[in-house]
Amino acid sequence: MSRLARFLRATGGVAAVEFALCAPMFVFLMLATAEIGRYQLLHLKLANAAMSVGDLVARGETASRAEIDLLAGIMPSMLAPFDVENRIALIVSGVTLTAGQTAPTVAWRVASGRQSIGSSRIGAVGVVADVPPGLLIPDEEALVVAEVFYDYEPWLMRIMPGRVIYDVAWYRPRAARLRTLED
Repeated sequence: MSRLARFLRATGGVAAVEFALCAPMFVFLMLATAEIGRYQLLHLKLANAAMSVGDLVARGETASRAEIDLLAGIMPSMLAPFDVENRIALIVSGVTLTAGQTAPTVAWRVASGRQSIGSSRIGAVGVVADVPPGLLIPDEEALVVAEVFYDYEPWLMRIMPGRVIYDVAWYRPRAARLRTLED
């Protein structure tokens, strides 16, 4: 009985037991923080990639499939250190408003990468474009829309499900109207 009483009064090793109980939670929190930071960095890089591609297309006097494919080819550099192989899709579209029309339509589109990740949220070529409310397109002009899709898989925390991250950028052409796509 005295041994049991001594054992119950003993305080040696309490810190080790508390640490053993708390350590898994701390490790989980550290890994979750790293995963959330990685996810946010990828979001930022995708937004910058969509803006860069949209801006570069909008600066040109013409838009061609070859130029947009070249821009798609530099996506791995834009998104480094993230793996881009079979994980990304780039869709660049031209949205126009012709005189007499009440709604803008998708005039042209170039898609690169793994298209099974996602389809354009702007609309199909020749149909009314899904544009943000309040976005004005002057008659006989166009907008360049760059959409980026990324098939995200968690790196450290496999308990989170994978998802497709999407970003879009809208630009008004500067040097030309870009109403058509040149071959």
